[in-house]
Amino acid sequence: MQDYLAERYRSSTAKVYGNQIERYRREREHTETAGYAEVLDYIAELRGRGMSAKSLHRQLDSIKVYYSYMQASGQRTDHPCRTLVLADAQDRQIRLGELYSREQLAELAEGYKAANPLNQRRGEVIIGLLINQALTAGEVTRLRVGDVNLEAGTVYVGAGGKTAQRTLALKASQVLTLWRYVEENRSRYLELASAKNERDDWLLYDTRGGQLSGGELNRLINQGRSKADRLRPQKIRQTVIAELVAAGHDIRIVQAFAGHRRSSATEQYKRTGLEELAEAVVKHHPRG
Repeated sequence: MQDYLAERYRSSTAKVYGNQIERYRREREHTETAGYAEVLDYIAELRGRGMSAKSLHRQLDSIKVYYSYMQASGQRTDHPCRTLVLADAQDRQIRLGELYSREQLAELAEGYKAANPLNQRRGEVIIGLLINQALTAGEVTRLRVGDVNLEAGTVYVGAGGKTAQRTLALKASQVLTLWRYVEENRSRYLELASAKNERDDWLLYDTRGGQLSGGELNRLINQGRSKADRLRPQKIRQTVIAELVAAGHDIRIVQAFAGHRRSSATEQYKRTGLEELAEAVVKHHPRG
């Protein structure tokens, strides 16, 4: 099972799936032979315990992966819940009033200091991709060195689970930082990767020479920050997209930039007149 997960998912995702599959097998008997009704009954039980819609969807995803593994390993010829779709609505609303300010993003970009100076440029590359190209954490960790075209000043972002492939322009300062990182710093991580028999084509590595994980990326951008001041990569991305929409850029252009598969995902970033008024009151009212 672990080998199956490791071959198909990032280490962090494989760990989550593994834990949730074990939970399912621990809480239910005869999962190897369970059918559609049994899986549905288990989800109903979790719902009855008060599990959130987001967690229910995640648990069902892991169960689907479990039965895909059983098919791949020859333990089953059928998949009992491949077509099961939950009606539980997940809260995907973008809370525009809770996004970061341009000052916060500028402080992150200009004030970043790596715990180890040898990792400074790697951190600058990562933060630049989050702030300027609004990449997701997963997209940053999956970049290959060949995805960066320094002559053209672009970075190619492959399709992910929720985002489409796209080629984005790099800022001039990013091109210089990336060139220096690739020419002067990346070889140090490659040496560590080689010692661990890791692949050699990732653009970015963790400090031990493995594939950069979302967890290390989070720790990197929050170096020296208090718990109350921690930043989230997803919220950085949402802030950048919201700023583009607020600046009046065509929704279709912003959609292509963000890699949204549906225009409705980009439309969520539009502010209504009431939202703008409420924010202005909070910001400028003497008792705000």
